[in-house]
Amino acid sequence: MCEPIDDRIVGGIDRNIYFAIETHLRTGAELNRPATLSDKEMNMYPEEMIAPMRQELVQLGFHEWKRAEDVDRDLSAAKGVSLVVINSVCGCSAASCRPGVALAMQDGPKPDQAFTVFAGNDVEATAQVREYLLGEPPSSPSIGIFKDGRMHGMLHRKDIQGRHPAEIADLVKGAISSAVAA
Repeated sequence: MCEPIDDRIVGGIDRNIYFAIETHLRTGAELNRPATLSDKEMNMYPEEMIAPMRQELVQLGFHEWKRAEDVDRDLSAAKGVSLVVINSVCGCSAASCRPGVALAMQDGPKPDQAFTVFAGNDVEATAQVREYLLGEPPSSPSIGIFKDGRMHGMLHRKDIQGRHPAEIADLVKGAISSAVAA
C-alpha cells in the first residue's frame, strides 16, 4: 500500500478514491463514487478554463454530452455514422485533434451526428462513452467512429499526438468514409 503524501492524497490519488479502489481490488466490492465528492470536486479543470476548448467543437456542430444518459440516448438512437471526440486539455488536443477535426468537417464526408465529451470534467459521460469502446484502452484525446450506434473504429492519442492537423483530418475523413461504406 502507498504511504499518504498528505491528509487527502495517497500515491497521487485522492484518498477516498484510492481506498475505494483498494477495497475493490481486495474484496471485489462494487466501486461507487465516494459520496464526499461533489460534481465540482470531480472536475479536473476549472470550467472557465476549458470553455473555449469545448466551444471549438460545439461551433462545428458537435453536441456535448455531460451525463451518461445523454450518451445512451443518442448512441442507441443513432442512425448512420457518428463521430465522437473525447476532448481534453492537453497540447496534442489543442495542436492536432481539434484543428484536425475542424479541417475534416470543412471538406470531406460528414458524419450524420457529431458528439463530444471533455475528459476530466464530463466524468460520467466520458465513462459511459468508454463503455461503448470496450476493448479499446482509455485515451484522450481520442476519436471514435460509430455506425448505427456501434463502434466502427477509433483514433487513439498515439494516432493523434505529434501529427499535423491535416494528417488528423485525413485520418478522420478516411474513418468516416470507411464507416459509410460498411
